[in-house]
Amino acid sequence: MSSTFYVYLLANTKGRRPVLYVGVTNDLVGRIAEHRTLKSGFTARYNVTTLVYVENHCDPIQAIVREKQIKGWRREKKVELVRSTNPSWRDLLPPTTQAPSSAPVFPAPRAASVEGARDGVVPSLRTLDAQVSRRNKGAS
Repeated sequence: MSSTFYVYLLANTKGRRPVLYVGVTNDLVGRIAEHRTLKSGFTARYNVTTLVYVENHCDPIQAIVREKQIKGWRREKKVELVRSTNPSWRDLLPPTTQAPSSAPVFPAPRAASVEGARDGVVPSLRTLDAQVSRRNKGAS
């Protein structure tokens, strides 16, 4: 089992407004290959197969927390994240790539940038789920 976990963004880069998908995995090459060969589901329906952003984490919980954080962002903020490291939206893992070392991997942000983190410690998923529930109740 891999000790590196990846939070990644895929995009359908055709058109003026790319469709985005956020995911987490410990096998980046394998997971991207799955997205590219799936016959059904979100990534197949919208042809979301271009890897445009990757960051690595040593801890699976932090990777999941980061994935949830990015998924909760507005679309504009996700687009800005991609543009900050990949302004041309090039595929970081071209279809012919065999090894994960071919894709540039961006370091994970410090845990303090995750909402609710203190002194570099990320809150538990239960705490994060409670925060999301409170937000959702306030939005309705």
